[in-house]
Amino acid sequence: MNSAELVDYIISAKMKEGKSRSEVVDWLDGLLEKHNSLSSKWKRIKDLLKTGGGLYPLFDDIKALAIIAAAMQRQGNVFGKFKIKVYNGSPLL
Repeated sequence: MNSAELVDYIISAKMKEGKSRSEVVDWLDGLLEKHNSLSSKWKRIKDLLKTGGGLYPLFDDIKALAIIAAAMQRQGNVFGKFKIKVYNGSPLL
């Protein structure tokens, strides 16, 4: 899990507890400030996270599915078997 996925997970878990996205981001901001861990990157993305910018992992999944669908269409067999091999952390068809 990378840092973006961790932040998205924390936001999701806190929202399931009944907090709003804005409240969770403010809570994270306060927690980072308390431990003197505020970075310039956090300051840049904080406002995006409040408005739903945490959906980027979803867009990555949609992109991956589109690539798989294009490969299936090229082969002409939608119901065929496909193997996705991972080399150095990158999935390949």
